[in-house]
Amino acid sequence: MRIINTAVGSWHFAVMVLLAMAVAQPASAQVKNPIKLIRGMVLDAKSNKPVGAGKMWAFETEGKSTSRSVNNSKINGNTGEYQMLLDPQTMYRFRLKTPGYFITDIYYCTPDDLNYQEVDTNIYLEQIPVGAQLFSGRLFEPGSAVLKPTPKLYEIEKMLKINGAIVVGITITPDLKSAPPPPPPPPPPAKKAKPAKKGKKGVAPAPPPPPPAPVQPELTEEQKKELGRQRLNAIKEYMKAAKISVTRLEWTLADPVTLSWDATSLPDNVAIVIKSINPDEDDDDSDSEM
Repeated sequence: MRIINTAVGSWHFAVMVLLAMAVAQPASAQVKNPIKLIRGMVLDAKSNKPVGAGKMWAFETEGKSTSRSVNNSKINGNTGEYQMLLDPQTMYRFRLKTPGYFITDIYYCTPDDLNYQEVDTNIYLEQIPVGAQLFSGRLFEPGSAVLKPTPKLYEIEKMLKINGAIVVGITITPDLKSAPPPPPPPPPPAKKAKPAKKGKKGVAPAPPPPPPAPVQPELTEEQKKELGRQRLNAIKEYMKAAKISVTRLEWTLADPVTLSWDATSLPDNVAIVIKSINPDEDDDDSDSEM
């Protein structure tokens, strides 16, 4: 009995000591867990159904010179669920990759509460529409192979740099204006002026008409096709400069078009469509920079 009482007394004493230490500890020294569990589902933007298996990365966007992710999560192929542990009050850039969908960047700031939190956030992705037209417009002046980029072309360039699995088809139409009609025949020569009477000045003869402007000869069919090939090379060089592999670009050279010499409303001469998706594209996050 004495041993049991001694044990109970020791336990009671230990509890009293721990309570005293807890009371004596200042509030500022109490340990809190500010970690945020960000979780949710990745859904199709149109159907609201879970997307297939994929992956997402979190990158800190402030005060960081590196592009390495600070955390990542797999996307459940059946439920679309993801979850990541992140710091509080921090701006992150989430990058999501899942087959058949545009690679998407989403900015998210975690709550600033100092307590542990579980935050539900669903993310919606746009499916890549194979066969959809990305661009139809003019990138070349008639008869020219000098590329004139447009804001829409810049958007496509950025999209292709991020989405390395997309293969596009580019159709180029060589177009040029026809030669203008020949100038009208010169007027008949003026009659010879009569000699002036004595003491009066004579009338000066009319100046000769200017020579007719040279007429630009029509291009041959082979020259028109060569114009199309030059335009093709101009777009290739543009994509190479943007570090986009030309193996992801499929080309079609349309039949040449001859426009009226005085045409002001000109048809499109470049069309770009989403041709296919490369299923072997690697999903590594090494290309995670914006």
